[in-house]
Amino acid sequence: MNVLLSFDVEHWDLGFKYRGIKGLNNDNTRGRINMDVILSMLDSSKSKATFFTTGHYAEDYPDIINDIITQGHEIACHGYSHEYIYNQTEAVFKEETIKAINVLSELTNEFPKCYRAASWSIVKESIWALNILNELGFAYDSSIYPTYTHKYGMYNSPSGIYKINISKSKEIIELTPQILNIFGIKIPVANGVYMRLFPNVLTRLAFEFDKNLGIPGRVMLHPHELDENPPKVSVPFNFWLVRYFRINSVKGKINKILTKFNCISYKQFYSSLDSTKLPVINIDTLL
Repeated sequence: MNVLLSFDVEHWDLGFKYRGIKGLNNDNTRGRINMDVILSMLDSSKSKATFFTTGHYAEDYPDIINDIITQGHEIACHGYSHEYIYNQTEAVFKEETIKAINVLSELTNEFPKCYRAASWSIVKESIWALNILNELGFAYDSSIYPTYTHKYGMYNSPSGIYKINISKSKEIIELTPQILNIFGIKIPVANGVYMRLFPNVLTRLAFEFDKNLGIPGRVMLHPHELDENPPKVSVPFNFWLVRYFRINSVKGKINKILTKFNCISYKQFYSSLDSTKLPVINIDTLL
């Protein structure tokens, strides 16, 4: 069974800074160490992955970008600053996305055809972003979470892979993150904190359900989640769940996935995709 493996790559301390949490020491080596762990695991298992990377991170760590590319993995776009799209105007979003494209293209010598918004922040209020992504040349998006949380999600959106008709002449292919749909209840699994919150059996069940539909499983993590000894500071409970809850279990969970499944990049999957056979929805149905 194929599983699409991806990592959302931004500065490891960004979540702390967004929340105004203090007490961290400046540590520019932690991001390098975490990425080395990931690349070593991928190399040992002969797996490939997609790294959705912010332009700001790529500017600061061009050597890491080079290592990712040299080892045959994919660099995709994660915006520039990791600002949530619904906090931006259309003009600012477009400007930031162009900036990210330029940075990533210069470092990789390749246009990043796939996009993922910071914290899945294409929601009803920011659905206009799909039009801008199409205009800028993106063929694929992975930003719509077909469930709902206080920060993101579009519960009425389909899960899996489909085309979104933006207008008569514009479309984009959407591949959502992994969920498990049981009796109409959409449970997020296999991505970030959800991998730690829910038992492995739910992830395997979700993979099997999607396999029967011809859709590969999807796993997403952040490099900092492979850090088994993260810096400890006092944080609110909801952020503690995201950054610390069962963090020591992640490496073992990923190793099991790398062992049991054929992990590939989004680029590898799209290269053999017959997009003419995908279901099509109109963007208005998401509003």
